[in-house]
Amino acid sequence: VGERLGLAPHLVWRQPFPGPGLGVRLLCHDGEDDDADMRAKAAQQATALVGATVSVPPLKSVGCQGDARTYRNFGVICGDYGRDWDVLGDAATKIVNESGSLNRVCVSLLHNKAGDAPSFSVSPGGPHTCTSDRFDVLREADAIATQKLTDAGLMRKIWQCPVAMAPLTLNGEKGE
Repeated sequence: VGERLGLAPHLVWRQPFPGPGLGVRLLCHDGEDDDADMRAKAAQQATALVGATVSVPPLKSVGCQGDARTYRNFGVICGDYGRDWDVLGDAATKIVNESGSLNRVCVSLLHNKAGDAPSFSVSPGGPHTCTSDRFDVLREADAIATQKLTDAGLMRKIWQCPVAMAPLTLNGEKGE
């Protein structure tokens, strides 16, 4: 429709579209401890469902499940899939539909060995809320991802590629 209206291709084929806005993709943490036992059980259940290592960070996000929005933890698939996106997509769908405790799934591109599960913790210095500095960093990351997709000629091939930001450390290293 946008092309028929004469809009420029960079506007019609931007990422993420139709995707979540920055406010949904900037994950926050209020400083409250979560239920580590529940996260461990969710990770075990998801791992059993798909036969892959799944890690569950100590953050929640808004996700769609059926016709409803939920606020739950998300899972991170780790392991050697050779970046078989069809297999990963099926695994993510199965986890969200059948686990009952996770509402989103992402893939760690850093942890690509079988059984390689990252240890996530909330970054120090919280609470981590919606601030202009955090939104600026997310916008910058979004611009980098968009440029990489454009340079690789993938903008019309990928339906949605939202960049998210989470106040997490990975294996004890400070970051977000």
